[in-house]
Amino acid sequence: MMFGGYTRKILRVDLDKGRTQSESLDENLLRDFIGGSGGRSQNSL
Repeated sequence: MMFGGYTRKILRVDLDKGRTQSESLDENLLRDFIGGSGGRSQNSL
């Protein structure tokens, strides 16, 4: 499954420290948790 643009990344923002960190997402993770609420549910595990 191919995605374009910024869709294979997540941006973590630390407002207290004023830092950001960009992370690439694994394609298998995207397949397992695809969708709007799917990404959020994986991060809470």
